[in-house]
Amino acid sequence: MNILKHFIIGLFLISFICCEKESQTNPNKAILGKWEMVERGNWFNMDSITNLGGYQEFLLDSTLIYYLNTGEIFQEKYWFDKSYLCFGIPFDSGRQLFIVQYKYQFSNNNNNLRLELQAYALYRTFIYKRIN
Repeated sequence: MNILKHFIIGLFLISFICCEKESQTNPNKAILGKWEMVERGNWFNMDSITNLGGYQEFLLDSTLIYYLNTGEIFQEKYWFDKSYLCFGIPFDSGRQLFIVQYKYQFSNNNNNLRLELQAYALYRTFIYKRIN
């Protein structure tokens, strides 16, 4: 009887773990919307940002639009490639001129986004919060 009890508890735990994997965040949906950078730096040594001067909006058609407080608007393409969020400035031909890759991590019910630049730079870590 004791063995049966442990077997049933084991099955319950395995099914719970499998269900958890299925409920992982879909980045293509989680990224949609307006985001504002709130911190930047190198992970664990971050600086808060109080007025960056604009925000970003990720659209369903893989367009990223930057809205600056000056009224200027810029756009580029974004896509997910395995565990990376990639940005690229497109040519008229549809090819990408410049590609930047970030490791990404959503948190706080997909309302925070941490990006880790996959290149050497003054700042490699950027924290965003959803604003819509």
